[in-house]
Amino acid sequence: MHHMIRRYASYLLFFCGFLLLNTEPVYGQDVLTLSDALEQARENNYELQISQNELQLFVNDVSIGNAGFLPRLTASGDRNTSITTTEQEFIGQEPERTPNAETTQQAARATLSWRAFDGLGRFATWRRLQSERDAQQQRTRSVTQDVLTEVTIAYLTIVREQQTVEALKESVEISEERLRLTELRNRLGTASDLEVRQARVDLNADRAQLLRQESSLSVARSQLNRLLGAPEMGPYEVEAEIPLDTNLDQDLLLADARQNNPRLQSLVHARESAGEERREIRAERLPSVDLQMSYEYSDQTSESGFVRFSESYGLSYGVSVTLNLFDGLNRRRRAQNAQVRERNAELAFREIEAELVTRITEEFTTFRNRIQLVELEESNVEDARANADLALRQFELGAITSLELREVQEALIQAETRLLESRFEARSSEAELRRLAGDIHL
Repeated sequence: MHHMIRRYASYLLFFCGFLLLNTEPVYGQDVLTLSDALEQARENNYELQISQNELQLFVNDVSIGNAGFLPRLTASGDRNTSITTTEQEFIGQEPERTPNAETTQQAARATLSWRAFDGLGRFATWRRLQSERDAQQQRTRSVTQDVLTEVTIAYLTIVREQQTVEALKESVEISEERLRLTELRNRLGTASDLEVRQARVDLNADRAQLLRQESSLSVARSQLNRLLGAPEMGPYEVEAEIPLDTNLDQDLLLADARQNNPRLQSLVHARESAGEERREIRAERLPSVDLQMSYEYSDQTSESGFVRFSESYGLSYGVSVTLNLFDGLNRRRRAQNAQVRERNAELAFREIEAELVTRITEEFTTFRNRIQLVELEESNVEDARANADLALRQFELGAITSLELREVQEALIQAETRLLESRFEARSSEAELRRLAGDIHL
């Protein structure tokens, strides 16, 4: 008998040693903070990169050459060859016939031209290009704020789902302890088989809910990874808690929104752009003055005719004045359209400003209510957790039934879920308020 025990013990030690040698060491996962996620989104988010590329197009357009300040220098050259047969007859002379006579002409020229005066239209063009660039810059800021807000919400979703997983794990532990105690009481004859089966059913239900919650957590991670431009990013942990800024002030938020909200500021630049376009059109009513200077060289070689070879070269310069007297009333139509666009930009500015005031007022009221709700739910969770600890001890002593313990356990899960949801909603309201106020850092 002792020999068999020693043999089994040696087998067990060998098996444990084999497991230790062939088990990979477990290291802690990296923690991805919210600030790290926002920074990674700024660098890798595809939507942000597209918006920044579009901004670069407008930045490239702001140049003195595109505005018409610089002169133009062109060079051209040509060479022509003709083969002809000529017959000539002069008085008192024999007829002359020149078959397949080749004539070659070639020329090269360089021209420098510059518009000295255009009714100051180029200055208006320069300002319009700058306004269009600034408007696009604000649109890019708007896209950046939207993406960063979306990243913040996705990150907060992972925090909520992760904390829900932890709460459900705690519930599973309570259910396992309940089942253990119920089976013990059943063996002692103080609990029925029905209570044991019900405890097992509740434990399996808690485990199933935990599996579903872990699946939701995986989906939330995938959504954040997509926003970060890293859909195949490895596993990571998130911060356990995101602090709330309870010192937000509604008046300061409104003032910041009027000065920094990108949608509002883009309309300001759109209005300026339309105004500069009207000035460009007004400048077209004035005459334009162009200065021009060119240098040209040409020569000709001919096998027939009186001139066998000729060559010319030299410098030429001049000035031209152009006045468009009538263009089919197109200038008037374009000016009217620019005026309409300027007016629409002003109306859209007022509309967005009123919308911002309304949304910030409503969202701030919601934010304050959610802060109060968080404080209330925190108190409820403390009481529910104390009740669960007390109920588990009472159940162990046989003072309460299995069903009563289950009711206390479900009340704890519901309280923790409400607290997590309240924190998530309050922090989401804070992120939305910062977005409306034009805070690009969120």
